[in-house]
Amino acid sequence: MSSLTTQEPITLEFTPIAISDLKAKVKSLEEGFVKLREDISKGKISIEELKGEIEAIQGDIFRLKKISEEVSWVNYLKPHGVWKEMNCRYAEKGLCNLWKVSNPEGAGISKDLLVFDDASKTWRINVAKFPSFCIPCALFEPRNR
Repeated sequence: MSSLTTQEPITLEFTPIAISDLKAKVKSLEEGFVKLREDISKGKISIEELKGEIEAIQGDIFRLKKISEEVSWVNYLKPHGVWKEMNCRYAEKGLCNLWKVSNPEGAGISKDLLVFDDASKTWRINVAKFPSFCIPCALFEPRNR
C-alpha cells in the first residue's frame, strides 16, 4: 500500500450559483416577456426579431431548468449543512477557517460564496450564507465542547 506524499489540488465540477443570481435572471426574463408583449402589441418588432428573442428566452429557460435539476438535491440536505456549519471546529463567525481560496476565478468559485480575509490575504468560504458548502466536506471535525 502506497501513501501520497503530495496533495492533489481540489477541483470543483461546478460553479456555485447564488440564489440571488437565479432570482435576478428570472426577474430579467419576466421583464423581457413584458417588454416583448408591449413591442408586439405596438408593432415595434419584426417576425425575425421575435424569432431571435424567443430562441434566446428558450435557451435561458433551458439553462435555468438544468440548474434547478442539478441543485434540487441540496434542499433535502440543507439541514445537514447547517448542522455541520454550527458544529464544525473550523467554522468561526460564519467563515470556514480551513478552506482558503487564493484564486477564486481559477478555482471556479463564485465570489458571492467568499469573504476576503485581510489577515491571511486569502478568500474564505462564507458558510453562514452558504451552509450547503459544508454538506460534502470530508474535513469536518466536531468542536471541542
